[in-house]
Amino acid sequence: MSTNKLIEHISKFIQLDEEEVNAISTQIHVRKYKTGDILLRDGDISTVSYFNLEGCVRLYHLVDGEEKTAFFYTENGFISSIRSFTTGTPSNHYLVPGMLCDVACLKFHALIFPKLTLEQSVVLGAWILWAYVIVLLIGVLKSR
Repeated sequence: MSTNKLIEHISKFIQLDEEEVNAISTQIHVRKYKTGDILLRDGDISTVSYFNLEGCVRLYHLVDGEEKTAFFYTENGFISSIRSFTTGTPSNHYLVPGMLCDVACLKFHALIFPKLTLEQSVVLGAWILWAYVIVLLIGVLKSR
């Protein structure tokens, strides 16, 4: 697996210069996660964000000891506990690879985009997640 999907995805929203493309290619490492791995636990502080190259990641909460699924992250999408990642506060949910497929994710840190301030990173991440929600909603509405 390579970082090409991530570079293509980001390039839909902002123009990357050669230095930024090289930073992504050399500093981001692809890691394959399997069912049973946990990307983030309830109470942990998120220190990374992910880009899902392949597979599905489930976000769930524990309610009275029972798992309640809140969201599924699909391929070519960013995965993050935005509040925990940006504020350094504990997460209130779990992120786990889907039960039927493996997930390959890219972990990336703020140093990958040295030209973005923390505020710009938060805004970029929020806009990308909102764009993803809109695409998913349009897909659901069209299928009805």
